[in-house]
Amino acid sequence: RFELKNELPRSTFSLGGAWTINPEKAVSGEGARLNYRFSASKVFLVLRPGKNKRATVRVSLDGKVLSLDQAGGDIKNGLLTIEEDRLYTLIDLQGKTEEHVLNLEFVDPGTEAFAFTFG
Repeated sequence: RFELKNELPRSTFSLGGAWTINPEKAVSGEGARLNYRFSASKVFLVLRPGKNKRATVRVSLDGKVLSLDQAGGDIKNGLLTIEEDRLYTLIDLQGKTEEHVLNLEFVDPGTEAFAFTFG
């Protein structure tokens, strides 16, 4: 089990809860969370539902519910639904490059996370 850190240097992340870490991916377990301090306008993450046919991730920014002008195109009411292996748009700050902490709570164990990219 990992202990989630809230204070992070820029461009670093912290895991909380149970995770299985492989060379190419991290697989969420019970109570899996991820915090990532970034400085960008957009945040993307490659995800796969894993053994699930569908997985859900709660997405927030700086510990608060995403506003409409912060949520990426794949987020609906603060939730990301993963139904296929692809790149998901989590955050879209409408062209403003800002520093924030992305908070992800993996509702369904077995969700596979691969790589973040930023725009």
